Amino acid sequence: LHRYVSKRRLPYFELGYRSVRTRHYVGFVQVGSLSIEILPKADRDYATRSETARWRELLIDMLNVAGLTLKSHDDAAQAIQRGTLLELIARSYLTALSRLLHEGLAKGYRTHESNGSVFRGRLLIADNIRENAARPDRFYVRYQQFDHDTPLNRILALALDVLLELPLSATLVNKARGLRAWLPPLTPSYSADFERVNLTRNTERYRAALVFAELILKQRSPALRGGGSEVFALLFDMNQLWEAYIATLLRRVAPPDVRVETQHVCKFWRGHVTRTVRPDLVIWRGDAVQWIGDTKWRVPDHTGPKDNELKQMFVYNELLKAARSLLIYPSARERRQAPIVSLFFVREHSCGVATLDVSRGTSGIREQLLELLSLGPV
Repeated sequence: LHRYVSKRRLPYFELGYRSVRTRHYVGFVQVGSLSIEILPKADRDYATRSETARWRELLIDMLNVAGLTLKSHDDAAQAIQRGTLLELIARSYLTALSRLLHEGLAKGYRTHESNGSVFRGRLLIADNIRENAARPDRFYVRYQQFDHDTPLNRILALALDVLLELPLSATLVNKARGLRAWLPPLTPSYSADFERVNLTRNTERYRAALVFAELILKQRSPALRGGGSEVFALLFDMNQLWEAYIATLLRRVAPPDVRVETQHVCKFWRGHVTRTVRPDLVIWRGDAVQWIGDTKWRVPDHTGPKDNELKQMFVYNELLKAARSLLIYPSARERRQAPIVSLFFVREHSCGVATLDVSRGTSGIREQLLELLSLGPV
């Protein structure tokens, strides 16, 4: 893995002395025959097997809350204990695809050209003269064909082919092969298929399967290929996932008079190009800012936040005229404590540090976020 990462310069890893460290990504990586599952962690201790299962379950909960539904099947709990994230995503995709096949795949019109004895559609005169000058019984024509060979179905088939190349359990491989046999003959998919996807009333039922198909396929770009080895990386940026997870839970627990806004644009410099900053969270009560939040998936050391993080929050407070901001970090093993709030010098606004105990799961984090929402602007 070290040799491959150093040669291909994969963005997910950083190299050390005889070591490879993941950056801020979690998920699944396959390099040749080597498979690695990367789980989130909010402490620095060695994880036991039971703790590994707990971190895997937390990651799946976070993905569910953030919008990627992975618990649509009955045996999800068992899959969490015995399988990897890749297995769970593959299982979810196969379940969604199986449902589509039972309902019946959608058909669509596509343009087709043929050179034969049957005349249909429109005669392509130039092509017909070139190909059939000595064959007056043949016609080079273009016509519309109504069948299953649509961009949507081609994408689903390609994602299935990718899964069949990955190290899945025998049960999932057999299920994938069975579904592949049920798919009608389709032309190979290509990148333009993604640009041509447009869900209609008739194809809205494809949405769940399409989310998983795109998730599988977008990680298999040509940039990740090289030599005789191939990399498959099903990875999630943990900073983005933590932000989406916290924002979604805040919206769920917020009272009616509180509004949670994400990525609020603040202009701070008017030059040739206007410069902006975007706080992760802005909590409004009516027209007033209650507090500003920035989520960070890292465990701060005993010195507290980094200088650049505090400077960032200072700017947010100034631009939005907020009296309070919060840096929201994860924590584990009951290390959570009440937000520590400190004033900025020569200003009447403050920045607090809030650590959320992720070992309590989503229900526990909801309770902690309710406490944060009760904080006043000062």
